[in-house]
Amino acid sequence: DYASVGTELYNSDNMVDEDVFEKTNYVPLCYKKGLGVLAYGYEFLTDTPDKSKAITWAVLNQNGKVFAVCNTHFWWKTGPEHDLIRNKNAHQLAELMKYLHKKHNCPVFAFGDMNTTISSEVFKIYAQNGIKHLNDLAEIKCEVSSHHGDPVVTESGRYKGSKTTNDKNYSIDHIVVLGDNVKVREYKVIEDSDALDATDHSPVYA
Repeated sequence: DYASVGTELYNSDNMVDEDVFEKTNYVPLCYKKGLGVLAYGYEFLTDTPDKSKAITWAVLNQNGKVFAVCNTHFWWKTGPEHDLIRNKNAHQLAELMKYLHKKHNCPVFAFGDMNTTISSEVFKIYAQNGIKHLNDLAEIKCEVSSHHGDPVVTESGRYKGSKTTNDKNYSIDHIVVLGDNVKVREYKVIEDSDALDATDHSPVYA
């Protein structure tokens, strides 16, 4: 219950009123009941011409093990000028992750639609800040793209999606981490019919 938790301000220029959690948060963060919420926050992605692009974060406690999570959605258009916006998004996320990592002495996970592939400048920015892709750390890796294309309307009027033939180099949805002593058993792209039929993206899971 976010209402019972105080907002931890680390950069007041990016923070917004608490009512954003009820009205205009397009990057919600759901967590399992029973986890302790030590701190949480929300910030718009600056220099991004779309107020739905933001970061919601929380520091959680599971039986004494503390970890932080960030849900985000980066800018989406294509072209060099739009790549620069995504690079700014990546720098902002990296600074937040480093802040949470240092302040709470815990691993920090970030996930969401980053609208970019692992070959982009975004992932060079992550590497420069010590941020790693969970698929690289996983014992069981995923080789499938998270982006599978738009579902099509069938004769029955229902949407039907199809699995992609593209590999992980085409993924635009990612989970990354800052921090040592993190073990990843499996990283996967969900390709069941509910995921494929609902949108052009598949969820990523670790």
